[in-house]
Amino acid sequence: QLEHLEGSRCLAAFWIVCAHYLPKGSRPAFNGAVFRVNVAVCFFVVTSGFVTHWAYSARDLSSFHGVLLYYTRRLGRVVLTFWLAMAFACCTAALSGLADFEFWYLVRCFLLVEQWVQWCPNGPSWFVFAMLPAWLLYPLTHKLVLHVELWRGGCGLAALFALLWIISFGPGVVLFVLQEGNITMQQHHDMSFWPPSQLADFALGVCTAALAQRRLQA
Repeated sequence: QLEHLEGSRCLAAFWIVCAHYLPKGSRPAFNGAVFRVNVAVCFFVVTSGFVTHWAYSARDLSSFHGVLLYYTRRLGRVVLTFWLAMAFACCTAALSGLADFEFWYLVRCFLLVEQWVQWCPNGPSWFVFAMLPAWLLYPLTHKLVLHVELWRGGCGLAALFALLWIISFGPGVVLFVLQEGNITMQQHHDMSFWPPSQLADFALGVCTAALAQRRLQA
């Protein structure tokens, strides 16, 4: 168990809770932190990749049974919790008379596909939507990272890390410069909430875990 990461994630979770529920009229210092809550969210994405690879780097993910076992362990509790939270949000909204959801819209939400086009009733569930491609594709990421490490060792992992960093931050930096210091809300949405947008950040965490394991084995 990585206790320092557990503590860091606890602080990041507290940061996110404050961003959602701290009164807007609080002290300016807190308002500044709330405005930058995306840092805490990005931290969760990267640490998800780190912890996943830390736990599964030595596992056999080349067989159907190995991949199925990984999916069961990694997604089982997450998806169940997601469904329960979604059901609670839908019932609360319906009983309050705030929404009249279309049946197939709810089906798409429960099947984890609706977030590709529009929001679902339980807003914070976007994180599960965004992380799902990274979790599903991890067996391929696992294979890529191990292949690079066998091929070029630590230098190869460092080069892969740099490439992933460019993929993650490059588009935003280019848009920011070309648009004279401005990022539109649609661009922000596409780079944050659209499901494939977190693949590179997750892979950064995977790559970091591989580098850390090499350091421990040295």
